[in-house]
Formats: sequence, C-alpha cells, structure tokens
Amino acid sequence: MKVYVHINSTDEKAKAKAIPYVTKYTFKVTPFSSVEEVYEKIIADLKEAEICLAEDEVLMPKIRKGGEKGFTGARELHFNLYAAQAMLARVYWMKGDLENAKKYADKVIQSEKFQFVGQEDLSTFMKRRTSLSETIWGLYTTKIGSYLYDNQLLLNKMSLPVGWRDIYKTVEENEDNYDKRYYAWFITKEYNGKSKDILSKIMDESNDVSEYTGGAYFGFSMIRIPEMYYIMAEALLEEGDRERARDYLDAVVSARGMVKFADRDTSKDITLEDIMNERRKELFGEGQWWFCLKRLNRDVYVHALDATLKGGDKIYTLPLPTEELDPR
Repeated sequence: MKVYVHINSTDEKAKAKAIPYVTKYTFKVTPFSSVEEVYEKIIADLKEAEICLAEDEVLMPKIRKGGEKGFTGARELHFNLYAAQAMLARVYWMKGDLENAKKYADKVIQSEKFQFVGQEDLSTFMKRRTSLSETIWGLYTTKIGSYLYDNQLLLNKMSLPVGWRDIYKTVEENEDNYDKRYYAWFITKEYNGKSKDILSKIMDESNDVSEYTGGAYFGFSMIRIPEMYYIMAEALLEEGDRERARDYLDAVVSARGMVKFADRDTSKDITLEDIMNERRKELFGEGQWWFCLKRLNRDVYVHALDATLKGGDKIYTLPLPTEELDPR
C-alpha cells in the first residue's frame, strides 16, 4: 500500500487490491480487500480494541516499577488501551489523515502515562528491555541482544548505512559535535582485527538472560511516546500552527539534551524535513524509517548498489504473487 494521500472513493490507488484481510474463522478463501477497505478494517478493529480496553485507564499506573503480577500486570507487554490509540495515530498518519492522527496521538500524550527518560539513562533504557517510562507497547523476548550482536558483528549480516553519522551532526559551531543519541546508541567493536560500528541501542551482547530479576521487562518496544510527539508536530504544521508544532518537536529534542529549535533561530519555522530528520535519529534501528520513506514516496539510496532508486510503486509496493490470483 502506498498512501500519502487522504484515501477517498475517487482515488484509483485506494481501489487497488491490497491483501486478504481476515475477520473471521472460515475454510473459505478470503477475497482481497482494496487499500481503502484495508484501512477501514484496521481502523475499525483498533477502535473496537479501544472500547474493550477502556479499563486500562485504571489498570495501567502512571509510575510503573515492573514486577506486576497476574494477567492484568505488565500492561506494556499487552496490547493495551494506549497501544490501540497510538496505533490509530500511526495508521491515520500513514493514511495521510493527520487530523485524526493528531486526535489519537493527543489522547496518548494527555493520558500522562508515558514520560521521557532522563538523559542519564539514554544509553541503557532500551537495552534488551522495554522502557517503563517510554514504551507504550512492546513484545517480550530474552534474546534480542544475542540475535542483534551475532548478526551485526559475528555473522556480519547487518551493517549501518553509508553516511549514518551525518544525521547525528549537531547545529553547534564545532562540526565534530554530535547529537547525544549518537554517543549513547552506537559503539565501535574490534573483531578479527577490524573495527566495526554497531548499533547498541537495543542490545547488550553480554547480558542475555532467561530469568527476570525485576525492573523493566525483557523485550523490544513496538511503539514509544516520542512518535506521538512527531505526529502532533506534523499535524500542527500542516494546520499552519507552526509555533505549537515546534513546541512538540522541541519536547523530544530537549528531552534528548539537544538545543531546542526555538533557541536555534527564532526567525525560522520548522519544516517537515526537520520533523523527519528527528524521526530518523530517534527511531534508528526500530524498523520505522522505511515506512516514512514509503509514505512520502522518497527516493532511496542503496549503499550496497551505490545507487539511488527513484521512489515509486516499483520499490514500495509488493506485486501480488501470480499464484494468489489463480482461480483454481
């Protein structure tokens, strides 16, 4: 699905076949839904989840210490009320409906259940764990560290893209200055006599364990609170409320110990490019950037090919397998 448009009944791409969206158990083959229909069904499911999970307003405390007991404990490891609202914000954002995206992002923010971690914890709060402060919803796993470590260093299957350091350059006069996230989330390791840069943000190669000992839970964050601030900033920017848009973007920038946009050049408004750059820095390694590029239909530089591929259906839309269309 390629959709940085407001989906409507006259949009030909909205009518294109997308996926079979299964809503009930049946032995019959589920027919393909259009892009427009898939969005409608996803949104309907998430809105129903929001109603079913209303009790999380009570079950999920503002201050979480970990170690909660029973099925209703550890709500951040369940698809909770705020996960439903955050995913609604993300789906509407991907669809291009920023008015509704803002509505649900604001619900999550205004709940005050999720706070930015202190700068002193920046290098550790996501290491093989979900955050008790920032994670809206995450998945439990004890093996995220060894999996990423083995693939990045030992198996050499994963490498950082060319020019990755450049996105963390700061606006300070000293060109060698980098965003604090650069120093917190990347390390250089020696292996077989060679140095290799590794994203250490969510993994710690020496600390995979199978037994929970308290505090934040083992796992990986599927969605965190900074994303809600980026959605608010973009929606407000589209509405023309540039000052409030900057305030939401600066909330994340300031939490990460960087100079606010408001203090950089008071005569200059933020742009969509500023928001996207901050998204890329904050969510590096969390599986979001491809969707950002797809949504805006951006050209993509592929360092393995040393070439730039033009944005379009050819690279962003998977073709339907021929066998899926076989009437037999």
